Amino acid sequence: MAHPILIKQYGNKHTIWLNESYLMQMCDIKSEYLRVRIRPLYRDSVPLSSRNLAILPDSGKAWRWARINNAFYYAYANIPDRKPCFYKSMLPSEDELIKLAMEADKPNVVELTNEFTSMAQQKVSPCDMHYYMFDCEPSFSQQKAEQLVLGLGFCRLITELIEENRFKKWFNKKEDLFDCFSKIIAPLELEGLKISKPAALRNKIAGFPKSTAKQLDYLVSARYGNDYARLVGTFQIVHPETGEVMKFDAHEAIMYESWMNPFNANKRSKIDLYTNDYKPALEQYGLHAVSHRTFCQYLNRFDNKALMSKERDGDKHFNDNYKPYVPAHLVQYANTMWVGDGSGTKLAYSYMHTDRKTNKTLLKQATLYLVRITDVASRMIIGYAFGTSETPDLVKQALKMAIKTAGNVEALEFLSDNGSAFTVADVKSSLNLIFKKVRNIKPGNSQENPAEMHVKMLTNMCRGNNNWLYSGFHAHDINNNTNPDYFPKPSELPSMEETHLQVLEAIEKYNHTPWGADQLTPIQRFENKNPKCKLLEPRALRHAFGNRTEVDLSHMRGFVNVNQVQQGGHIAQFKFEIPDYDMNIHTISERLGYRSAAKVMVCWDENAADIYTPEGAYILTAKRAELAAKSAFEATDISNKALGKHLQRKEKMISAADTMRDSVIESADVMKYGHRLHRGKAIKDEYNEEMEMCLAEQIMERVITKKPKTHPVIKMALTPEQVAFNDFFNA
Repeated sequence: MAHPILIKQYGNKHTIWLNESYLMQMCDIKSEYLRVRIRPLYRDSVPLSSRNLAILPDSGKAWRWARINNAFYYAYANIPDRKPCFYKSMLPSEDELIKLAMEADKPNVVELTNEFTSMAQQKVSPCDMHYYMFDCEPSFSQQKAEQLVLGLGFCRLITELIEENRFKKWFNKKEDLFDCFSKIIAPLELEGLKISKPAALRNKIAGFPKSTAKQLDYLVSARYGNDYARLVGTFQIVHPETGEVMKFDAHEAIMYESWMNPFNANKRSKIDLYTNDYKPALEQYGLHAVSHRTFCQYLNRFDNKALMSKERDGDKHFNDNYKPYVPAHLVQYANTMWVGDGSGTKLAYSYMHTDRKTNKTLLKQATLYLVRITDVASRMIIGYAFGTSETPDLVKQALKMAIKTAGNVEALEFLSDNGSAFTVADVKSSLNLIFKKVRNIKPGNSQENPAEMHVKMLTNMCRGNNNWLYSGFHAHDINNNTNPDYFPKPSELPSMEETHLQVLEAIEKYNHTPWGADQLTPIQRFENKNPKCKLLEPRALRHAFGNRTEVDLSHMRGFVNVNQVQQGGHIAQFKFEIPDYDMNIHTISERLGYRSAAKVMVCWDENAADIYTPEGAYILTAKRAELAAKSAFEATDISNKALGKHLQRKEKMISAADTMRDSVIESADVMKYGHRLHRGKAIKDEYNEEMEMCLAEQIMERVITKKPKTHPVIKMALTPEQVAFNDFFNA
């Protein structure tokens, strides 16, 4: 489109050119007058040698013109302003024309925002989203992952525009680019890309790495997962002989040993242990003790509580509450462009309605609602759900069925209308996880959605039913409406369940009806899938369409137990096995912030359960537990294999608890030994001789009396302070 105003610079001077259309509009001049009289008259006023130039020279006469970009322009300085028309007075002043020209050259902010946002989204893929949700350390909720992915796309886009000088298509200078992008990005407040000024964006892009792998971690803030303010765990204990760094530091060794009270039956309260054991011991070493609240927090941590329970509370409590068990059977014998649309089926049904005011029950008539997911290429209806109105739950049910019909193979693009159920945030989040591209039709253009064609075909297939009302297409046509004289009364209409069967029959008939030159059915065509399609990420499927339950893992002993109410009120129980529970118990506790309770969100189906933090950050996946047989007479190879596996899990948990106890004791003993050497009142050889004598006495005492293991006090020539310190640890 030709610009109405052009400014041409010639040295220190500039010339304002006005487009012929603009001039005709402002001065009310006829095109024929300019073509027949004005242009030939001015061309005759310039030298012969210059008459064929695109821009005619200034001869001093009125109506100087030029041909620029296949359009006629007239010099503002040569437009006459005399009787009878005063053309120049009809135009804006020179300054106003310059201002209008500059405004016209400015880019449209809204258009640039939409264009650059779309370009940034093309620079990323669902794999980037999955990385931030499932594989990144730390993992993020879907909302923050979407922000990180969009920020990553902006960084990649800006880097490409700068490196290849492609930004000059929109901007004259890099400063203009950073200024524009900062105005686009700042209001979004993206995770990892929260900038407010162009300078901040410039600095962020300056450090953006070229490696794709490094780019993914570039926007992840270093504040996640740091332990700079942590006190417990920083005062390491080093073995004086081997140089080995003990697993537990001074804080942990004292608090855990005093809490477990190894090989003793008594139990002391936390406030007693904190006041009389933990604080005095640390003060002797000149260490700062943590608060009582922090002390209790470490003892109440889910992983510590589980692993220390065996020594503090005994085997029975540990076995009943924390040690994984063997799940078993009950004693019995016992098996690529998609479109979405929702509309009424035009089939009436009857139902009982109770009036709230009068409390009377009446028989009423309603129309069945149907949400459909259709494959465009094959025209097969691959997913559907029934209801009384369009709701997000119906959309999710239909999508879940469609994905199952496709064998969990992804579709590349999803198109839907602008119905509220398809545009609600929850549904859009699920769609963004499953499809590479999700879009809605333009408002007011329902025919853009290919699903509308299937609506008409399905409606026509239902015409044979006596409870058919009308067609949604050309509804005013008498042939598209039922005969009201013979339409059934509410008492004669089918029930909702019977109407379901009518629609299912129509869908089956539709999917098995051949079409096209090759006369293949939609089902046959659906087998020919796009080779670019891959299997969907199972975790993404469960996150989008799986069941969601909040559970507390601290009492489930290595399993995730969930229940589901099925048809008929039957409650089905599902059991999922947390892998490597003896090690992953620490991971779960860490991700949950080392809380006493292990409350998590579980997204699950019949095969596996994904464990998330309550905020939505992914932790790990637990597969369906294999069950052993409770009776040897019902045992099979599979149940025997499951039995062996779960027995091994039990042994691993016992070993983990024993290992923690031994590590705590070893750390505490090394701490005492190092303290004595530091005081200078005993030497290494004397200490070793005393320990050998003590061990020999213990062995002899056990052989003779067979009494439980005890810790005799080592008699040494020590100062009263040393004696008090050793008595403190041997108490």
